[in-house]
Amino acid sequence: MRYSSGRGGLSIAALRPSLMRAVRSAVDSGDTLSARRLYGLLNGPRAAAALDATSQAGDVLDTVGHWLSRQSDVGNDLTSH
Repeated sequence: MRYSSGRGGLSIAALRPSLMRAVRSAVDSGDTLSARRLYGLLNGPRAAAALDATSQAGDVLDTVGHWLSRQSDVGNDLTSH
C-alpha cells in the first residue's frame, strides 16, 4: 500500500497519529531508545538535543511521558469546544 500526502511523499503531520501511538507504546514498554528517537522526530532537533542531555533512562521516559500527556490534554481541550 502506498501512502501519499499530495506532493509525492509523506509528511510528519500525516504520520503523526501513528507516531503518537508508537511513542505511547515505547513509553509504556520502557523502550527508552525508541521513545527518545520518536520524540526527536516529532519535536525537532532542539527538543531532541535537550532530551539527549538527559542521561538517565527514567528521566527520558518521564519527560516523554509528560509530553504525551500534555498532547492528550491539548487535544481534549480542542475537541471539547
